[in-house]
Amino acid sequence: MKKIDRQQLVVEFVSVVFAVLLALFLNAWRESSNLNENLVKVKASIKKEAIRNDSLIQASYNYRKNLLQSFYNNTHLILSAKITDLPVDVM
Repeated sequence: MKKIDRQQLVVEFVSVVFAVLLALFLNAWRESSNLNENLVKVKASIKKEAIRNDSLIQASYNYRKNLLQSFYNNTHLILSAKITDLPVDVM
């Protein structure tokens, strides 16, 4: 059996440790990069959803406001009696 030189053993050990540490570092960097990309996508999605929800709420508010106004003015087709004759407070 061939005798292994200590210096060669140390160099191989250091190179293996360096390779493992480099692999761990690169893996952590890749995961961090993927996480940042996902966070940017989630942020854009949340912003888009908030804008959409705001427009839906505004449209719903305007519809209900106009509907109540038409009831109050007795101009809605569903009314067959004056709003003041109903036992409900609409406004």
